[in-house]
Amino acid sequence: MAADLNAEYNNILNNGTAVAFPATAAVSMGGFALNFDAASTMSLVSSTKGLNLSATTAINDVFTTVASATTPDIWTAIGGVVNYTGVATATGFAAAPQAGARRVLVCAGAAIFTAGANMLIQGVTSGNNYTAAAGDVVNVFAITTTQFRLIVEPASGLPNLNTQTANTVYAGPASGAAAIPTFRALGSADLNTTWAVAGGTADAITAVYSPVSGTLFDGQLLGFRATAANATTTPTFAPDGGTARTITKVGGKALIAGDISAALAEYIVRYNLANTRWELLNPAFGSGQQGSFIATITGMTATVTGTAFYSITNNVVALYFPALNGTSNTTACTITGLTAAITPTTIHQGLPVVVEDNGVNIIGRADVGSNSIITLFYGAASSVFTNSGPKGLPAGAVITYNLN
Repeated sequence: MAADLNAEYNNILNNGTAVAFPATAAVSMGGFALNFDAASTMSLVSSTKGLNLSATTAINDVFTTVASATTPDIWTAIGGVVNYTGVATATGFAAAPQAGARRVLVCAGAAIFTAGANMLIQGVTSGNNYTAAAGDVVNVFAITTTQFRLIVEPASGLPNLNTQTANTVYAGPASGAAAIPTFRALGSADLNTTWAVAGGTADAITAVYSPVSGTLFDGQLLGFRATAANATTTPTFAPDGGTARTITKVGGKALIAGDISAALAEYIVRYNLANTRWELLNPAFGSGQQGSFIATITGMTATVTGTAFYSITNNVVALYFPALNGTSNTTACTITGLTAAITPTTIHQGLPVVVEDNGVNIIGRADVGSNSIITLFYGAASSVFTNSGPKGLPAGAVITYNLN
């Protein structure tokens, strides 16, 4: 039978005589080749894997125009490659002739395809749209006769992230599931959104960001360059003219004076929306156990007290003092008020500390005893203070020692 078909094709090629139709029966061509030219070089051959074309044979498709529509018929037109015109929104296609059928749509414009249960679009969730650009190729595969999978090849060569426009930084959906992410190159302003030189005062810190920091959200990070050390335990921060909120550390603990250490020091704060406060992430005095006590210095003509702060990290105590000084009436100088939590089990002698004697600051010595008393000396040796004139501890003096 195959030989007869080949003879008829040769007859058409050589004599222009039509094949007699209608054919009356299906005939097997197993093991034979169907030749398409007189030299028998272009053939279709059956095999166990299907139908094979000879090396010199090609199938050339037809480029057929189909207008976009709500459910366009891309199947009945001649050819498998479709010039898809218009900008109408397609929510599906007309029924395919069978599962496995496929068409290639070359979009002529901004045609829209809506993803859904029967319109499965690569990279687009159900209910959202893919808007094509001119030249985009959309491969349509019929999973069933009524359900289709679309795989997009953007003309730009970029991944399918839906419509991409210039002059907008990619920031994800603006609102709702249907929002479309957009793009542009980063500029210097984008890199400055979380850092600024601080203004205001040491304990009422402000900062102006460019662009502005906007409505505060939970976990928002901002950085600033300090103008001074904080002097109180409750400094505040107010970015871009907003409400001043207290700065805390280690989950809401109060700062120690000097946690923001000095002018030009760099700090990062994170906003806690539930508690409307800023958490300082890099305090100067770390994140160990912290507290305060009332320190009283002796040896003055009048009683001098002040609130001192402490932190304990890895069993090491750091004491941070306010100015504790006055006019002397004796050469002895001691500090009392240590709590049990910060009293060492043995005496620690010769600890360096800045002291004041007769109005002059110098590196002196502190002995911290197991009796909760600190004894101060002028100079590194056991030198006593001058009998008259101002003496004691200047503001910011620090003493560190081990609890053991």
